[in-house]
Amino acid sequence: MTYLVLGATGKTGRHVVSSLTARGAEARPASRATGFDLTDPATWDAALEGVTGAYIVETTEHPTLPGEFAARAVAAGVRRLVFLSARLTHPTQLPGIEGREKGVVDSGAEWTILRPAWFTQNVTELGMFSEPLAADGVLSLPTGQGREPFIDTRDIADVVAAVLLEDGHQGKLYELTGPRALTFTELIDGYAEATGKDVRYQAISEEDYVAGLLKEGMSDEEAAFMATMLAELRESRGAELTTTVRDVLGREPRDVTEWLGELRSAR
Repeated sequence: MTYLVLGATGKTGRHVVSSLTARGAEARPASRATGFDLTDPATWDAALEGVTGAYIVETTEHPTLPGEFAARAVAAGVRRLVFLSARLTHPTQLPGIEGREKGVVDSGAEWTILRPAWFTQNVTELGMFSEPLAADGVLSLPTGQGREPFIDTRDIADVVAAVLLEDGHQGKLYELTGPRALTFTELIDGYAEATGKDVRYQAISEEDYVAGLLKEGMSDEEAAFMATMLAELRESRGAELTTTVRDVLGREPRDVTEWLGELRSAR
């Protein structure tokens, strides 16, 4: 059986390929490097040929594409789909998330939706975090001392592999979190200690944050979206822990200290 992994060079996709391979499954990486482009339906059929299950990642820029791809996948004989969504609850954002998920749910496949917490590795892999830290050593966000149960992207990947390969997870929405909720102060202080870098987190007002985004050329709508998303972190809306990783994998999720320890060892 062959399992298609979209975004195979991305934050989670590359780990999904590794997790599937480690379980003895055949993973088919799909990315622009392999000639696949989610925004170009002409590249879909070749990627879907002979595929049993697929991992799909949400895209806010093209909200209808995951559902359209899911429908094409089912028509091509794909039986099982896992969709990586987002764990946001704000009334202005939840309808969009649920709308993107609905396209996969209505595809006719055996589906599972994953809503993860913010990724631990965003510190080094997400531009809005990594770029300011690299530029001047200060991550300025309107997130106060809100708490978030950051999840290791490798845990997400292991859950994806399990859900694709095992029965009993279909038709379910899983929220994924790490084992404890941290503030950005705790996370960035830990990163600074582990790497030896002179970096820090600085809480700023939402007004100052939005003003900075607008100065950089972001539209009013985009800036408002970012502010709303980060307000969820400031208000600790996603701080509640779930047991999903343990329930699916039979082990606890990786603590942030494991990733930090790896960075320390790599110095």
